[in-house]
Amino acid sequence: MAKRHSAKMPNAKRSAPVYRLSLFGVLSKKMKHMFISVRKRAKPGYKNVLTLTQKHPFLSFFTALGLLLLIIISGNISSKLGIKSEERKELVKKVKIYSIGESPKIALQAQVEQEGVVEIVAQMPGIVQEVQVSDGQHVSTGQTLVSLSTNYQGGSAPSLQAQLAGAQYKNVQDTFNAQKDLIGKQKELTEKTNNNTEELRKISEDAKTNTKGLLDQNETILNTLSDQLETLEQSGATPDQLLQDQQAKAQAQSGVNQLRNTLKNLEYTTNINNPPTQLANLQKDISLKQLDLQEKALLLSKETSRIQYNIALVTAALMQPAAPFGGTVERIMVAPGESVSTGTVIAIISNDNPKATLSLMVPQEIAQNISRATPSIIHIGKKQIMLSPSYVSTVPTKSLLYSVLYTLPTEYISKAINKSYITVEAPIGYADTLASVPFIPIDSVFQSQNSSYVFVEKNNKVVSKTIKLGTVYGSYVEVSSGIQEGDKIILNRNVVSGEKIEIDK
Repeated sequence: MAKRHSAKMPNAKRSAPVYRLSLFGVLSKKMKHMFISVRKRAKPGYKNVLTLTQKHPFLSFFTALGLLLLIIISGNISSKLGIKSEERKELVKKVKIYSIGESPKIALQAQVEQEGVVEIVAQMPGIVQEVQVSDGQHVSTGQTLVSLSTNYQGGSAPSLQAQLAGAQYKNVQDTFNAQKDLIGKQKELTEKTNNNTEELRKISEDAKTNTKGLLDQNETILNTLSDQLETLEQSGATPDQLLQDQQAKAQAQSGVNQLRNTLKNLEYTTNINNPPTQLANLQKDISLKQLDLQEKALLLSKETSRIQYNIALVTAALMQPAAPFGGTVERIMVAPGESVSTGTVIAIISNDNPKATLSLMVPQEIAQNISRATPSIIHIGKKQIMLSPSYVSTVPTKSLLYSVLYTLPTEYISKAINKSYITVEAPIGYADTLASVPFIPIDSVFQSQNSSYVFVEKNNKVVSKTIKLGTVYGSYVEVSSGIQEGDKIILNRNVVSGEKIEIDK
């Protein structure tokens, strides 16, 4: 029973009593042997002692008890002398710390966006007529990978449409110069017609002056004839005499009337503010503008024909999928005679100069506070690499999230799968000063009813500090006051203020 009981106690507490008990047994045996030996040698004295004991039992009992106590005390003394007492060491806890001044890190998931590996897909339905490359072959930019056809006989409707558009464009090119020259001559004719009208107006202007002079002369003659006729009538001339003068006057009056009408027509046609001149100018403007429109339509027709021809060529090229860049054919996914539809994967090509970007989508607060001075830790498989952000967007790029981009080194691109997610430990820092922000792990904070506090290490002892908390970022919380640069925050939660500790390195 003693052994089972002692097995449950620490060694420091059970070793001394056990040793004392065993020592007492040894001493008892030695005393017994010694007593027997003495008894044999001093048998007469023993009888006297026995007689004395029987006569005085109480005295004998207390004497024996005193001897027993003496034996126990001597056993204790001998155990202390024979066994080195174990020195009790003061208990010192090992703790983990977080130093103020370090950049706290938030574990985030970044998506791998590779630019060097692409899937070439069919952009038009068709029949695979010929596969012109093989797996592992190096191709250059624009090299045809697969030829498609519209039917199994190899006919290609887009190719025929390209030929038709090419013939139409050639016809436009051949007739373009002739049509442009014709429009130029029509413009020249319009200009000359207008000039001719202007010259006729000038001639009419000169004729107007002459007609006016002639009209004045005829009016003078008419007035003379009128005076003569009036004189004859007053002198009592005969009707025959009056008839001749009256005929002359009528002829003169008719000539005057005709000249007046002619003069009016000339004045009307020669005035630039009257419709005849304006009509001529309008006709000129209309003709020239119509010819300008015809010339522009001719140019548009030529350009339209060229674009239609290029569209037809592009459409025909869709039947000949080609490499978008120089690289290696990783895999051909189709075979001759196979029918493909739009979107069918034809081949996979890897670029000679691949690029990969890690994209983090984070809220504005984290994007603005990610440290540029302290590199982030990128976990790729079992390896860790240190990278600083290559760019942080200043506006949301997806919903309300901001982009934080990392450029992956070339030697790690092959180890990152496109569109997969990898862990990034991003340090939080002030965006304007690049300094680390006063953040601590949220698990190190203790909260009472009225305040928040943390334990810090000072002279290998636990010291409590009251703090004020700010914004929480992942597993870290901002501390607005209460701690300073160089403080070592204790992360263990099983310590109390004043306790002696040792930093676990």
